[in-house]
Amino acid sequence: MKPLDARSQQHIIDLLTPLMATEQDRRAFLVLTLVDHALLAQIDFTGSTLNFLPSMVEKLYQFGKLDDSRPALWALLEVAREQVGLDEKHQIDALRPVFDLPPPARLDRVFLS
Repeated sequence: MKPLDARSQQHIIDLLTPLMATEQDRRAFLVLTLVDHALLAQIDFTGSTLNFLPSMVEKLYQFGKLDDSRPALWALLEVAREQVGLDEKHQIDALRPVFDLPPPARLDRVFLS
């Protein structure tokens, strides 16, 4: 797997920072993402957000894919996507190429005049 570029990593950290400010928030998001996966036991939820997020993002990215074939970090972003506004949803969708994922399906639109 190619390394995560610094710009994408920082963008992901910026998106996750408001959602993972406390140890309780971090644990909740990662339990929702990883359920009972062994990777969950390898994550230290303590420390400042500034120290926790870069380490966690790198660990999930380097882990690779979960049993359902989704990249672990992308799975976390999908959980986060459900908790953010429209602008952040678009920002998360824009990260799909980082994970070699196809663009999201677009709904057909009809315009009547």
